[in-house]
Amino acid sequence: MNTSPQLPPLPDHRAPRRHIARELVGLFLIGSGMGALLCVTYAVAPFLTLGLVGLGLCAGGAGTLFGSPLLPRVARVGVGYVPFAIGLAILTFLGWLVSPWTLLCALVLGCGVWLSAKEA
Repeated sequence: MNTSPQLPPLPDHRAPRRHIARELVGLFLIGSGMGALLCVTYAVAPFLTLGLVGLGLCAGGAGTLFGSPLLPRVARVGVGYVPFAIGLAILTFLGWLVSPWTLLCALVLGCGVWLSAKEA
């Protein structure tokens, strides 16, 4: 039975730097992979790529607005509302290219989801 007291290892002063470096490398690889994937998809089907970009911007903007704690007004505009509005503009443009009736159907669908999600 070993009763000698052992001190816990001291924290490495380089650990935060390694953590930040690993995060930055991961974000770089994610950005590079997404950029390459969008380029390849754009070569095959440009409208599909624009639709994916629009959906991604809408989801990112809405996720920032509704998922995160309250942000300062400048951050909410820059990180939430602007990407959401750009994504909606792209999706509206693509809907108009398909058929103007697509926009009316999407508006009716959106109103229905909004009304059914409201609490009484």
